[in-house]
Amino acid sequence: MTRRRWLHLLIGLLVSGTALVIALKDAKLDVLVRRLSDLRWDLLILSGVIYFFIVIVFRALIVRTLLKHIRPVGVDVAYRYIFIGFLANNVLPFRLGEIVRPVLFGRRVMIPIAAVLAAMALERMLDMSMIAVLTGISSIVSPVPLKVKLAAAVTAVAMITLFALLGYMAGRSISGKKLLPSWIPDKISGPLETQALAFARGLSSLREKKQFALAILCSACLWLAMIPVLHLRIHSFGLDLPFDAGLFMLVSLSFSLALPSMPGYVGVYHLAVVFAMGVYGVAREDAQALALFSHAIDLVTVSAVGFVCLMIEGLKWGSIISADKEFRQEKMR
Repeated sequence: MTRRRWLHLLIGLLVSGTALVIALKDAKLDVLVRRLSDLRWDLLILSGVIYFFIVIVFRALIVRTLLKHIRPVGVDVAYRYIFIGFLANNVLPFRLGEIVRPVLFGRRVMIPIAAVLAAMALERMLDMSMIAVLTGISSIVSPVPLKVKLAAAVTAVAMITLFALLGYMAGRSISGKKLLPSWIPDKISGPLETQALAFARGLSSLREKKQFALAILCSACLWLAMIPVLHLRIHSFGLDLPFDAGLFMLVSLSFSLALPSMPGYVGVYHLAVVFAMGVYGVAREDAQALALFSHAIDLVTVSAVGFVCLMIEGLKWGSIISADKEFRQEKMR
């Protein structure tokens, strides 16, 4: 394991450990058990139906739309590899799902890894843009702390800048211009230019107005659908909070899960939920129960679906490990 990965692992341990201690400080087992016994399974199941059959379908549609100019991709295939990526993130360190998914998916649909990475970078940028927009909406109807508003503002500026830069890169690629500066020696620039062109090919949807507008629409639908998922989750634990509480919980989770952490977002997930519920005046022990059981439900169900998708695709656990090695070899070329 490289020094960089050791450092990443250490930081993840520290962040997750600290967040978990803060979130679960003074947690009472009897309250946690009582909350679990009062759980409304009908609301919980309904939230799961929305998540698995609406939210992730929209994410699969985003992937298909962003790669449409390269090759048609089935929504069902994109759907399965999304969960395979989630599975890797849940059980392996270093957020390997962000590597495993483009490598295995690119191999499956016969699209260069660099192009798939570019499309998935756009997918993540759309996510961050929607989070910034939702934070703005949340600040109108909810008591959003100033630090969250500032984080959203910084995110919005960063995303606008990145979209502009990547759009320019895609434009140069389409017009046949070199992407790397001419002063770089050919011996060095040759292999890099090949990779850069492959990456830029995955960005070409930025230059297709209708195609990218559809991706934006799907992303908006995805994130709007996540609000009732969390609203139902909150009410399934007996917490009678307004609809905007689900919106603020979504915003809080989105920023928190971007932090380095251990597999499964341990700690950062719990702290985000406890923080969001605290803003709405929920008793700490009730917020802790929601955080613990909500995280456990997500971890188990998403990982289980990921394993099923892995089997449907005829892949084994070793395929995930080999995908990481393949990605690192690709970087060294």
